Amino acid sequence: MTRVAPPWHKAAMSWDVDLVRLGESASRIPHHFDARVVGEFGAIKAQLSQLIEPLTWVDGTGRWEEGSCLFACSLWRGRTMSTHGDVDAISLWIRGHGEPMPCIARICRALDVVACDVGQMTLLDLEDPAPIGWTRFRNGNRPGLRAIRGGRSERSLKA
Repeated sequence: MTRVAPPWHKAAMSWDVDLVRLGESASRIPHHFDARVVGEFGAIKAQLSQLIEPLTWVDGTGRWEEGSCLFACSLWRGRTMSTHGDVDAISLWIRGHGEPMPCIARICRALDVVACDVGQMTLLDLEDPAPIGWTRFRNGNRPGLRAIRGGRSERSLKA
């Protein structure tokens, strides 16, 4: 039997969520902050592989499907994607039409990290099944996409 990829499988845009360990809780992420080390690359990769089945790793990027969502993740140290050593952030790229929060919450609780909606620059409430950033993404209400369709530059989005 040939497996057919869901129509959103090759979608160009994703909902981006970073998992970090902060020093203090806040309702918004400051523009500049020092994330604490989450763990060592090999240990985090092993923990994620136990939490998520099946999880496939290719060149330091993990991929899996869950709840009608396609997830991809990578591990970072500062501004560099890591394949060894300490990791201070886990980036998730999520596509699809399902509910990603149960998976995000499971990872956050297991690794003792918080989830940040990169587009909204807010911490996610792990109990909220449909955060505003995911709802907007899923419904196609994304400022970046509107700017592309409307011909505005990214610079005009920040104004």
